Amino acid sequence: MSLEGELSKSDKKIDSLLTDYTKRFDSSLGAIDKEISKIVSKGVNPSLAKSQIQSIFNNSSYAQTIEDYLSKGYQNTLDESYNLYDNLYSNKNFKFSDESLQGFLTRKEQDLDIFTELQNTLITRLNTEIVNATIAGLSPVLVEQTITNLIEKFKSDMTTELELSIARVYRTANTALAKDNDIERFKYVGPTGGNIRPFCLEYVGKIKTMDEWNELDNGKGQPKPVSEYQGGYRCRHSFVGVIDEDED
Repeated sequence: MSLEGELSKSDKKIDSLLTDYTKRFDSSLGAIDKEISKIVSKGVNPSLAKSQIQSIFNNSSYAQTIEDYLSKGYQNTLDESYNLYDNLYSNKNFKFSDESLQGFLTRKEQDLDIFTELQNTLITRLNTEIVNATIAGLSPVLVEQTITNLIEKFKSDMTTELELSIARVYRTANTALAKDNDIERFKYVGPTGGNIRPFCLEYVGKIKTMDEWNELDNGKGQPKPVSEYQGGYRCRHSFVGVIDEDED
């Protein structure tokens, strides 16, 4: 199978993994929304609102979904990255260095911090809205709608972070695996048609060292560096190491 074919096969497995966790995440947040709406409809003590909301989050499947994602999701991604290179260069004995593996553990902790910060921000916002609504004497219906809107915004932000997280570790794993095995140049591969960013259209098929890739700007407002995010949010392109191949 071609390099692009192997990459496409791996990406489909990663997409399937992400879809599964996103569905579970949506389901758990829906349950949280209902539970919080219940305490509002029954009347809530503003001074207890934050602890009640925190308790609902702690007792939901939300936390377990995130824990599963960070443990199983990352491990599956690393395994898939290894398989990608193993299939492409079967004559090589590929392996991750201890430094790279430690780097992935650090990445997991960083992503958990992002998820936790988003959750705590939501809990604080919910508490503030409930207290303000209670003081203003708003109806439970209006308060519940505000709660739903906040959780929907949180769901969108968290889903984006889940997508970025799985992309970060997958691309980082491929890059680290190549570097650990003395592969210095990387080819930018992926689709050339459809809804494609100018950066990706210009560089797909090109080969550079990772330092050279990171010197490039993938566009205003896009996450960086290029080695981790490629063209930006939800980019469909990837880097793979190349051996004895000249740039077109």
